[in-house]
Amino acid sequence: FIGCMEDVVINSHWVLPDQQSNEFVNLTNIEIGCKRDEQCDPNPCHSKGLCTDLWYKFSCQCQRPHLAPTCKYSIVAATFGHEKTKKSAVIVNVSDSARRAIRSVLDISMFIRTRQPTGQIFYLGSDPLQPFGPNGEPREQTSISATLSKGELIVNMRFNGTPESYAVGGKQLDDGYQTLIQVIRNSTLVQVKLNGTEYFRKTLSTTGQLNAQVLYLGAPAPASDSFIDDKDYFKGIIQDVQVSNGSHAMIVELYPLDTEDDEELFLPPPFGLITIDRDSVLSGEVSDDLCRSMPCQHGATCKNTWNDFVCECTKCYKGKLCQDIEFC
Repeated sequence: FIGCMEDVVINSHWVLPDQQSNEFVNLTNIEIGCKRDEQCDPNPCHSKGLCTDLWYKFSCQCQRPHLAPTCKYSIVAATFGHEKTKKSAVIVNVSDSARRAIRSVLDISMFIRTRQPTGQIFYLGSDPLQPFGPNGEPREQTSISATLSKGELIVNMRFNGTPESYAVGGKQLDDGYQTLIQVIRNSTLVQVKLNGTEYFRKTLSTTGQLNAQVLYLGAPAPASDSFIDDKDYFKGIIQDVQVSNGSHAMIVELYPLDTEDDEELFLPPPFGLITIDRDSVLSGEVSDDLCRSMPCQHGATCKNTWNDFVCECTKCYKGKLCQDIEFC
């Protein structure tokens, strides 16, 4: 027990903190009074973390992508398709233990941020570059993937040789805002959540175990019988990729954390071995410089926002590019 007690009576004998040990009471490491400091006032948790007072210490419940113990640091974001980069991709060779853990139950989630209406976000499943086994027998291809089409999320699955596609309507993801996407699959059900709200739930028509050999981020899995267009690649931010079977969580850390102090961070174990081209996948949230082409007209001032720009018009002009006359 950690805390204070008072007015304690055992078998009609008072237990007093200043009395010496006797045949009835033995006091060990007991202090007189109830002196302590409030642990959550002021709040020691950063980034809107929820503080729990544990009497002589505190605990922070952090919101993703921030990390315990104090929510001061967060998983480093990665920028795909910066400027004129057309083909950004991260490949993760899934570890054997992780592959076994998510065969029947999968929960994969990550933050994305984009202004592009199309692009593959992730592919998780059989290695398409190894379609045959050691004796030349064809391997069953199983996979779960997510892509953008017209700004909406499309979830694709393949089990028992049957491809299925599910459109998640009701929310545009190409608005430039950060969105937490989450795809949950068990043997009979698929769920999709966006920012914690369920947008889709459906019973699967086919079942089977997922052979998660490889994870592609920001790019479609290669296929010998199809052409991959530049629009198939994702342009934007991917951050805090986590894979779980509901009880055991793993993480894809695209860039290592750079901490300024000795704070010990609590990170889940890695999902697998990462292959990343650090020239095409950049660390952090890096915006395109859209003002470089000087899009604003009539002497307006251009200012970059994330992968977009705004024009501050001079007097008597209006519009996205300050192209229209504003009659007073």
